[in-house]
Amino acid sequence: MALTQGILLGLLAMAGWGFADFFAKLLVPKIGVRRTVFWELSILSFIVLPFLLYSGVPEVTPGSLLIFLIVLITQLSGLLLFYKGLDVGKVSIVSPISSAYPLIAVFAGIFLLGEALSTLHSVGIILIILGTVLVSAKISELVKLKKSSLSAGASYGLLAMFSWGIMMVALKYLVELWGIFLPTFSFAVSSALMILLYSGSFGKGLSFSRKYAYLLLLLTAFDALGFLSFNAGLLSGLLSIVAPVSASFPFVTVTLAAFFLRERLAGIQYAGIAGILTGLVLLSLNI
Repeated sequence: MALTQGILLGLLAMAGWGFADFFAKLLVPKIGVRRTVFWELSILSFIVLPFLLYSGVPEVTPGSLLIFLIVLITQLSGLLLFYKGLDVGKVSIVSPISSAYPLIAVFAGIFLLGEALSTLHSVGIILIILGTVLVSAKISELVKLKKSSLSAGASYGLLAMFSWGIMMVALKYLVELWGIFLPTFSFAVSSALMILLYSGSFGKGLSFSRKYAYLLLLLTAFDALGFLSFNAGLLSGLLSIVAPVSASFPFVTVTLAAFFLRERLAGIQYAGIAGILTGLVLLSLNI
């Protein structure tokens, strides 16, 4: 039962984050990264708040607060390392490496949490992670890279991968203490406040045209689906299953971009999609 719930909730998280990234791809060129992230997090906190109050605010202990800080720091560190990698390297190397972060969660689930996987499910997980890496890759850019750019981008990609992997493990412990809603609410509020302070003058320069509000609302709604489904999956399922399934969301994003934005997929991305789908089929067997 836990395995079935983990797969289903992981798929919901995958769909939510995949659609959210697609709408972010449309919105960011219009209003910029900082405005998009700030308003998305602000609206997300208001979406989650009623559910948090209805379900009851769990007890916040010093230990659980420490775990939350680990989640917050590793999530933000991963983002900073990822963007730094893009600054000194290329997305074609940074994105595929960083997208392998579920490997850390899978190893932690097996060796730290004692989660047991069948051979069939292990093969499925490997195919999903490998497929996610391939979907995120741009082989045409990769072959043009100089060795210096390759090594610089790879190092930051690896650091981001480890940071996000640790975040997933810490979040597994946090949702068991705080439930589904408080971790997302706390992260959204904390991150939005940090952006507000960074912007100075209480958010000066964060306004944007209302004609893009519908994109922001769609982005936030699907992101909320992703975060809450992922937390629910961690609470009821296996970390080693939920992490790789949910992290395969680039498959959804590139598929939407191919259909609606007419973006052409490379052969390696088709191979990645096939790997993800095959892995999902294997996970669904004998559950």
